[in-house]
Amino acid sequence: MSPTDTGGNTRFIDIIKDDKKAWYQEPNLRYLCFCLVPAAMGVEWTSGFGESIMNGLQAVETWDTYFNKPRGAILGIMNSIYSLGAVYMMPIVLWMNDKYGRKMTTIVGSIIMIGAILQTASVHC
Repeated sequence: MSPTDTGGNTRFIDIIKDDKKAWYQEPNLRYLCFCLVPAAMGVEWTSGFGESIMNGLQAVETWDTYFNKPRGAILGIMNSIYSLGAVYMMPIVLWMNDKYGRKMTTIVGSIIMIGAILQTASVHC
């Protein structure tokens, strides 16, 4: 089926075209997003593996020296930055999906991930 072929679902296409409200103005879509928060948090709960590695690395002297012996709030931010990034980006991703579509949002996310990989792989002496 080509992207322009509606497969006989012209009524569905007409409903989508007539819908001028944003997702947050629709009670059922607000409820859906509210129901998806536990699913999103479930992803965060299972990301504990990376955080446990970060906690384990704190005992390694070379890691501690490389990052200038972080303590207190700096150490807390270093451990929680992955989770904080996911929580803060959730509303922005919803808005981008609404405005630009799923494909463009996925492309932008992939480009950001390539940048993150390059930053992770870089070292300084």
